[in-house]
Amino acid sequence: MIHLDMRMNNAEIALQVKRGNIDAGFTQPTGKGQYIPPQCDLYVTPIKVDIDSAPSRTAVGIYTYSGYRKKMSEKDIADFKEGVSRRVNQGREAMENGAKTDILVQINWQNMLLKQGKLTLVSMPAPEITVHPGEVKGEVKPGKCSYEITPGKSHFDFTPTETDVVMKQYASVSIKTSGTYNLYA
Repeated sequence: MIHLDMRMNNAEIALQVKRGNIDAGFTQPTGKGQYIPPQCDLYVTPIKVDIDSAPSRTAVGIYTYSGYRKKMSEKDIADFKEGVSRRVNQGREAMENGAKTDILVQINWQNMLLKQGKLTLVSMPAPEITVHPGEVKGEVKPGKCSYEITPGKSHFDFTPTETDVVMKQYASVSIKTSGTYNLYA
């Protein structure tokens, strides 16, 4: 008896895949800066007003201590000179006319009389006013602002997918016979 052995193999395909890769991204930009704020170092000196009212006060009879002392010393010297002159004149008159008249009574009578005052009108001078204006001193410092930026970098790495198709096994048919057989023609 004859046996027929058939063996069939299907084709087998193997796929070898290397995956692709996309690496896209960027580094952040960085910055470094320096800021010094502006400063105002200004100040104002105050106004100074000098008022010299001594001439005005002196005109109405109000004196400073030194002015009063000066006035009184001048008055005392004038009174002294006037007194010496008056007494010299009275002595001379008593010497010349003393026997003829009652000169000593008249001299005493003159000394007893009230002295007549004087009324004097003078214009009052204005006080001297000196104004020293205030000043703005100091300086304004403008400050500083600087900034340095380092830009970020973007990168894009792309590796494409690779696919290899490989025949792992080809299709085949093998036929074998086994056993003895007789052929008749």
